[in-house]
Amino acid sequence: MMNLLGSKKKVPPGPPPVSSGAIKPVSQYGSSSSSSSSSASGAGAIASSSYESNDRDSSPTGEMLDVIGLVNGRPPTLPSHTHNNSSSSNSNSQSSNSSLPRADVGLPVGSSARRERRRSSTSSAPGGGVGFTTLSHSAEAAISEIVDSQLLKDAPPAKREALFLQKLSICSIVGVRWNDPLADVRAKEIKRNTLMELVEHLGTLTGQKILTENTYSPIISMVSANIIRALPPSASSSSGEEGEGGVVAVGTGEGEDDELSLEPSWPHLELVYEFLLRFVTSQESKVKTAKKQIDAVFCTKLIELFDSEDPREREYLKTILHRIYGKFLSHRSAIRKAISNVFFQFVFETERHNGIAELLEILGSIINGFALPLKEEHVSFLERSLLPLHRQKNLSAYQPQLQNCMEHYIEKDPSTIVYIVRGLARTWPSTYSSKQILMLNELECLLVLAGAEATEPVLHELFQLLSRCCGSSHFQVADRALMLWDNDELTAPPSGSLSSSYGNVALPILFDGLQRQMALQEEMRKKAPDLNRSNNVENNIQRVIQIYCEVDASIFSRVSAQRSGQLDRNKTDWARWDKLEKQLQDVKAT
Repeated sequence: MMNLLGSKKKVPPGPPPVSSGAIKPVSQYGSSSSSSSSSASGAGAIASSSYESNDRDSSPTGEMLDVIGLVNGRPPTLPSHTHNNSSSSNSNSQSSNSSLPRADVGLPVGSSARRERRRSSTSSAPGGGVGFTTLSHSAEAAISEIVDSQLLKDAPPAKREALFLQKLSICSIVGVRWNDPLADVRAKEIKRNTLMELVEHLGTLTGQKILTENTYSPIISMVSANIIRALPPSASSSSGEEGEGGVVAVGTGEGEDDELSLEPSWPHLELVYEFLLRFVTSQESKVKTAKKQIDAVFCTKLIELFDSEDPREREYLKTILHRIYGKFLSHRSAIRKAISNVFFQFVFETERHNGIAELLEILGSIINGFALPLKEEHVSFLERSLLPLHRQKNLSAYQPQLQNCMEHYIEKDPSTIVYIVRGLARTWPSTYSSKQILMLNELECLLVLAGAEATEPVLHELFQLLSRCCGSSHFQVADRALMLWDNDELTAPPSGSLSSSYGNVALPILFDGLQRQMALQEEMRKKAPDLNRSNNVENNIQRVIQIYCEVDASIFSRVSAQRSGQLDRNKTDWARWDKLEKQLQDVKAT
């Protein structure tokens, strides 16, 4: 650290970023143990009171601004509320917790910083430890400690924990202007190098021994000071784009046309996330003690950060939350509830969220670990949280992950196909052709997994849905729906859901859709006789009819006769109605 502020040696350029250790998420959660070696560490700690003041307004303390100023060669400024004597330092440390700054990007320096609304959070270490940005000495003393502190690996074991806490307090300073690459250069470098030292220390089995109960709260306090913050509004969320027909299309946060704003403070945020990941997955942390600190409130704050536009941050959050879910069994219900609330807000309020795909990836592993028989809570989560996600127009942004969750439910319990088919029928789009094709692809995979026996209770709803698609005026939707009968796993009796054994149920329902499509193809042929695409649709219609006539050849003629008789009755009713209308007009005329 001497070389960072002194003139003996030039400071090399910033070190390369630390990798995430390539930790693979586990698919089962049978036990609360978690493997880790040099890649990640155990459980952190945060008290629920740490987030009680998140919505307050606060400004950076004068002491913290002096630290940043001295590091960058600026003389300290003494604001009017700063006490000069050391006898009042204890009272100042207690009162300053209510106005501690958060890790917002681009903090202005000076009076404008005190006027800016900022989210804040307070935390105090047990036994009078270091809080988010509380320094125990004056600005000059703090700078001296930064310069004179030695490396953790070189410190005596008796002093290592105190030095570890001191470095955590350095990393808790959040008033650095990250959006300006030329501002606070030396402060950024000091903080980054200190974070790198902490990450490397937790990367060894010997370094993980420092994780004791006394360090849990300061560690999570430092992490919270840096990552728990108000996310900036998306540029495309404030202004919609005019679409076809005058419809305003709000950006999805996942589309290719949206410009993602990457986090300017990521060089140090990456190290904080890596530190938290190694901390959570360490075997040295005791779950019984750590769960009091990494509580449901902290997990909820992590889930809120999934709305970040930076995909690198969402990837770290996905891995960390997955590890927390696997290790802290008592938090599982709270995590599922928080994810469910995010889905509710996305579907029914904002229609915009950047991390739906990542949250669904986590849920895929969570659902795969559900015990049988499925609890009522898990079935309710499928009905109320997952199936409504099919409503959104940006379904393509997360459809593979959503389909994966549906498949895991059916693999666990095939009877859940009943809820899925009914949910898809409720959310089926009427005119969005590309979305209909996506959902038909998903439906085909789910029907193959479920089998005919599990699908029998919803055969009526299923064939009604397919009849609508077969009679669609969009030829691609109709063609994709008719191609379901080309799948041998669906048509092979008796295991296929669309097999000939269900002809008595299927054909009377499908007849109207097939007849409507034949009329559309005939009309298209008259308008454009050179088009050959109608031949493929007509051939598929003939194939569907042939499948159901294999068992009972007379079924088609019976259904056709019933429909002809119904058509005749309809014509008679319409003729009577026309006659009544004519009589009414004659009465009015006289």
